[in-house]
Amino acid sequence: MITLGLLLHSVLSACIIADSQDQLYIFGTSKGNFEFKENNWINLNHPSVTNLNSNLLNQCFLNQYESKGYFFVDNQIQQYDFKSKAWLNPITTTGTIPKNLILDHDTLTFYGMLNNNMFFFNVPEHKDSNWIQQRQANFNHNDDMVFGFGQNHLFFLNDASLQSGQARVFVIHYAYFQPEIQTYSGPKFPQTSGQAISIPKKDNTVPLSFAFIPNDFSSIYLINTEIGTNTTVQLPSPPIKDSRSKFVARTDSLVQLTSDFEVFSLNLENAGAGWLKLSNNGLNLKSTDAGNSPQGSGNNQSPSSVKNSADVLKNGSGLVLSSILFMAPLLNTIFHTLI
Repeated sequence: MITLGLLLHSVLSACIIADSQDQLYIFGTSKGNFEFKENNWINLNHPSVTNLNSNLLNQCFLNQYESKGYFFVDNQIQQYDFKSKAWLNPITTTGTIPKNLILDHDTLTFYGMLNNNMFFFNVPEHKDSNWIQQRQANFNHNDDMVFGFGQNHLFFLNDASLQSGQARVFVIHYAYFQPEIQTYSGPKFPQTSGQAISIPKKDNTVPLSFAFIPNDFSSIYLINTEIGTNTTVQLPSPPIKDSRSKFVARTDSLVQLTSDFEVFSLNLENAGAGWLKLSNNGLNLKSTDAGNSPQGSGNNQSPSSVKNSADVLKNGSGLVLSSILFMAPLLNTIFHTLI
């Protein structure tokens, strides 16, 4: 029997990531980790990270220099080497991990906000496992603020004091909150909650732009942060408006993973062609397969049937699952009220 708590965790836990060669992977399912290769999803047949920290808005990050993946499992950072297809020794952190994190491309340092202060954790020099407080913000930060990265700067959107098309800026290498508000020309992105996905560069230099995806999927905004440019371009929304979707960027495309494990891609060099659905061959998963088994147990059995999101909703179990997902927030509130 799947408990309500487990089901709530499962729809949040899997994540999609691309390595330094633009190869796609999905980590954190109960049936293993998968690599997208020659139009098929291949099970990597090694222990899966199934307890990804669902308190975080994003749980997996790319070290582009070394083609490593960093995965937050509780207070540990699990390290995966994409070149050797092997897990490395984990890194343990202490203290509260900020809910919204950015990995700086050049220094491999994680940044996040807690109690209106910037905190950081440097991966290569983790002699001290503590998150270190660095600087107090010059604005009132909240967990719903969008946190983007480009040009060695952090960009904060969804601030009530900002107008459409504006951002607040933190300069990483000087540990400095810029007093001036940054304004962008072009289509005006709204001040609303959403996701910000940094776009890696083919030459492995620092990214210059990030995609802002509002939670209402009204549009997507590609924000160019290059000094002296500061422009935006509007892109088409993904075909599936799934609030539990995870996104990742390759050097030439933006990729969506839905909670039903459908994968869509938008070519950033030809966005007018719209979103394309990638093959699901070998990825025989549905929302309940997102991290249900104990951490590190590894389930390398091949799933026995293929079901897309429409099939799940057509049969009886799919209707029950959809009803539970729809009612979960209400049931959770009632449960906590009773106890």
